Order: sequence, then C-alpha cells, then structure tokens
Amino acid sequence: MVTTPQSIAAALDHLAARDDDIARTLAEVGYPEPRVREPGFATLLNIMVGQQVSVPSATAIRERLLAAADPLTPASFMALDDAAVLEQIVARKGLGRWSAEIYMLFALGRADTWPNCQ
Repeated sequence: MVTTPQSIAAALDHLAARDDDIARTLAEVGYPEPRVREPGFATLLNIMVGQQVSVPSATAIRERLLAAADPLTPASFMALDDAAVLEQIVARKGLGRWSAEIYMLFALGRADTWPNCQ
C-alpha cells in the first residue's frame, strides 16, 4: 500500500528511475504527502463532489451535507433526498404528503417509501 511517506517515496523513486519527466518533477516539487481517508460512504461522496466542482465549492457542499446529516451514511443521505422531494412536492397547491410519497415510490423507485394517508 502507498499510505506512508516512505512507501510513497519508494514507489515514486521506482517510477522516476524509468521516467525522466517524473524524475524531473520530483526534483522540482518533492514528494507528495499521503492522502489517506477513512473508508466509507462519506469519503466516497466527498470524492465524487470534489471531482465535479472547484475546491471551495466542494468544501461548501461537504459542510452543508454534514450539517444536515451527521454522520453521513447512505441512509441519512437518502433521507435528505426524500425530505427535499417531499418539500418540493407539497409546496405545490393541491399536492400533499401522500402524493409526494406515491411519486417517490413509483417514479423514483424508493421501495422503502410507505405512503401514509394521515
């Protein structure tokens, strides 16, 4: 695994011995620090967000997600999405929670949604 400064240096030295561009870059900027992250859903989501937008935007999105769902798990994330769907649909005149839940069940495939008539 390439997770320590020593293992990163060894791996890059191995590559630099075979590639002049890598050798030159290492000489100019040095070795990178390890970027070890905790395994799990939150890390995967952070990586995906970080690939799509700028660093400041990704940071803002991560902070909002954590403020709304901490810990950030698949279940807590999906609950946020459900809450947003419900909020948007019931904001329309004539549509209530039941309509929103039916939409989530049949249009969004949310098998864990159970429409409530109350």
